[in-house]
Amino acid sequence: MVTPHHLRHTAASMAISAGANPKAVQRMHGHASAAMTLDTYADLFEDDLDVVSQRLDVVRAKAAVGFLWGFGPAETEEAP
Repeated sequence: MVTPHHLRHTAASMAISAGANPKAVQRMHGHASAAMTLDTYADLFEDDLDVVSQRLDVVRAKAAVGFLWGFGPAETEEAP
């Protein structure tokens, strides 16, 4: 049987998994802190670590391409 509590839990979990601001979900659910919200709802989706890994790989690849084209960290800073 699905209860309002189940629906509330599902909504918060899916919002966090989709990248919602934890402070917004905290406020939406009336929690005292975002830590409480994350502790309660953020551990449900095992594939979240895979998504983080993929996104970091994209950022790393873009940085490597920029470095190869001469846009590394040293070249982007202005000289005094």
